[in-house]
Amino acid sequence: MKKLFTLTVAISTLLGCQSKPSSHEDMITLLQKLSKEYATAENGFAPEAVLAHANTQLATVTGDQQRMLYSYTKADAFLKLGEEEKAIELLEEIVRHINPENTRAFQVARTDLAMAYLRLGEQTNCVGRHSVESCVLPLRGAAFT
Repeated sequence: MKKLFTLTVAISTLLGCQSKPSSHEDMITLLQKLSKEYATAENGFAPEAVLAHANTQLATVTGDQQRMLYSYTKADAFLKLGEEEKAIELLEEIVRHINPENTRAFQVARTDLAMAYLRLGEQTNCVGRHSVESCVLPLRGAAFT
């Protein structure tokens, strides 16, 4: 009788465990919920959402200043996504059209353009001459051979 009771408890425990979601499944569900909740254009850590918003705005704006603002937002999102070439294309256009007398905006755009070129160069060098020395700044040894 005791063995039958123990077996019944073991089976019901096993079946009970299988019907509950695992902590892994709970975490996946939670992360999916949070991803949807925080994937907004207001969240600077969600560049995909920022990019989508900028594209939507660019399709409707008519003023040059607004167009440059959303183009800059788009370039920043591209940098965060590792799309340096796309960011460079937009930033070069912005630098060409920005008024150099607006020193702060001009300086920020040129600094971001320089950063985009630096990242592209680092990525190109790392892929083209793949070694530890060519993938981490400062470059040394095998990065130059």
